[in-house]
Amino acid sequence: MKLKVIILLVLAALLFNGCSKTTSDNTDTTGDDQQEVSGNLENAFESVNISDTENYSVTRVKQYGDIVDIIDDDNILCLDGKKLIKYNLVKNQYETISENAWNPIVSMDKGTIIYEDPKGIHRWDVKSSKNEIIYELKSNQVTRNAILSRNGSLLLVQLLESDKFKTILITSTGKTSEVPVSDSNEFLISRDLYLTKFRLYALAETTTKINGSQAEAQESSVDFVYVNLSTGEVNNITNNAYGSTVEYIDKSNTENILLKLVEKTTNEEGVVEKETYKIFNTSTEYIYGSSIVDSNIILLKSVDDDKSFITIEEPDAIDPQYPDLVELKYYKNGKESLIGTIFTGAPVEMHLYNNKLIFNSNGDTYMIVIKNK
Repeated sequence: MKLKVIILLVLAALLFNGCSKTTSDNTDTTGDDQQEVSGNLENAFESVNISDTENYSVTRVKQYGDIVDIIDDDNILCLDGKKLIKYNLVKNQYETISENAWNPIVSMDKGTIIYEDPKGIHRWDVKSSKNEIIYELKSNQVTRNAILSRNGSLLLVQLLESDKFKTILITSTGKTSEVPVSDSNEFLISRDLYLTKFRLYALAETTTKINGSQAEAQESSVDFVYVNLSTGEVNNITNNAYGSTVEYIDKSNTENILLKLVEKTTNEEGVVEKETYKIFNTSTEYIYGSSIVDSNIILLKSVDDDKSFITIEEPDAIDPQYPDLVELKYYKNGKESLIGTIFTGAPVEMHLYNNKLIFNSNGDTYMIVIKNK
């Protein structure tokens, strides 16, 4: 009997303390306490909120490193430190491709993966999982840029070899030839964008010294160019003035390249920046203006050039509770719709494949399915 009384007294004490704590928490959630609650919510719950559940659904899974690209409807390629893995989002399983890899690239047709390891450059066939080395890097060679052709049959690699620039073209069988690109400290291919049998489309930086300055200074511009692979001749498509740049935005499924020109001019009020979106047609080699004009865009993925695209944007008004909140939007034929919000800030990258949008956020991987693309 005495034991039962003691147990009842203990239970009563616990119940009283629990009720008191609940009352206290509900009446005093201001200042630092409120910020702490907000931070706990970010860690405990979804950082992505879908506004239009009729047209979109979201799934959160464990994050396995940085997303390199989407391989197919179920699998993505991830780099976890130096561990390169093929991760199945549906089964929550992964396959290790290499324990010590860097600079992975996926071809546009999703059939070929290229990566480097201490032995050299490897080619991994997605369908057969065949892994082979196609180029052994020399001890005095360092890779600067690399790009695959759409079907993965060609790999162009730009190297720094004993402080000299060198560009090579490698076939799927490992046959190598040198491309006579005249890279230098004054003209440098800075980012490869698209590769065909005959041409490399890329961003290139041109730098020159400023005349008449007592201190040594330089001016530079970034342009969109193409390189003739047989002659090495460079054709400058944008011809920017010094100080102006071109930024890569995305490649569409129609093989067009979306760019943003940032032109800088000076007037009596100071430096003025003008942003213009452009589309380059790789078939006709014609560059034309885009209908995209929103200055709040942080990331953009093309669905159908500029007729249909998905963006991550800064909101028009900042939410005091979630100052890092960004908006996911879908633009179709000039009509804007809100997919949802990410309250932990914009991801570094997002990837689109068929009707799936995938990105990392707040330590997780999110997959948004577009039901009516």
